[in-house]
Parts: sequence; structure tokens; C-alpha cells
Amino acid sequence: MTDELQTHKKKKVEIVVEVARAPRILRMITEQGATGYTVVPNLGGKGRRGMRGGADVVQVFDNVMIVVVTTEEIARAILAQSQGLLKDYVGIVYMSDVEVVRDEHF
Repeated sequence: MTDELQTHKKKKVEIVVEVARAPRILRMITEQGATGYTVVPNLGGKGRRGMRGGADVVQVFDNVMIVVVTTEEIARAILAQSQGLLKDYVGIVYMSDVEVVRDEHF
């Protein structure tokens, strides 16, 4: 018989945004009470506004992904606040259910 691993339900918010907009989004995430985040640099892909990433010499229009794992309450506050911050900018926001092993980290 094996011991069942205990997990804790959280929400994961992923925000893809231009690198120039990232500092404001990161401040907002902290202001909403998230204890941390991960920034994944240099994203590329194709979407509604065409191809993006990799070719910008000054890197102002490069995309980053900001990943936050937190409580549902904080995740929903981040979603709500992100809408106003991204209204006139390129950006995508996702939220999904996740389970974590170390609850105290989130």
C-alpha cells in the first residue's frame, strides 16, 4: 500500500504580454496579493494580430509569459485588473485549475 500524495487546489493565471507592458502587470499581480510569479521570456507565435516574437531588434515588442499560481480569490482579482491594463495592448490571459504539493508556497 502506498501513501496517497496530498495536493491542494489552486488557480494558475497565465498572461502573455509585450515585454514593455510586463512591469505594470507584475506590480498589479503583487498588489492583488500573489506571493510570487514566473516570467518566461522571448515567446513567439501566431495569433489574431499575426506573427509575433523573435525578430524585433530592440525587443520592445517581444512577448513574455507571466505565470501565477495562487488562490481562486487572488486569481480572479488578477483577471479583473488585467482587463483594464490590457485594454489597448496586445495580451492574452488564461486561468486554469491546478493542484500543488506545497500549499505554503502559494
